[in-house]
Amino acid sequence: MSREIKFRAWNAELNKFVCWYQQGLSMVGDTGQLYLSGSMDVSSRFILQQYTGLKDKNGVEIYEGDIIEFTRTKRQGFSEEGKGFAGPVVFGRFNPDNSDLTDYIGFHIEGRSIQYILNYQDARVSGNICRNPELLGGVE
Repeated sequence: MSREIKFRAWNAELNKFVCWYQQGLSMVGDTGQLYLSGSMDVSSRFILQQYTGLKDKNGVEIYEGDIIEFTRTKRQGFSEEGKGFAGPVVFGRFNPDNSDLTDYIGFHIEGRSIQYILNYQDARVSGNICRNPELLGGVE
């Protein structure tokens, strides 16, 4: 099973998402650095976010950095049930069971696989860490 590989770029100077390849930007695959017209490193001006290949309950594409709102359940391994929660999607290593034997690499929200959260929740994209950092305070 394969997923579509695509990215979006947050322009910190313009304070908005831009179509990075239409801006004359190119990405170096092994470093992830962005270059303008192939010569000038402009990585500090942009935050690149990768598509997870997944969509929320409303059909909205989920990207790294999106803030997903959902309700915690004990079935998911959260200690508190029923509290509203919003967390950012990140890519990296995580260990949902705090096991010495198992680590995973992928998209997750606070150590829970995003696929797992989407399977058991009415999860939706409520914002993005660039546009809506105030949402990271949680939802009651």
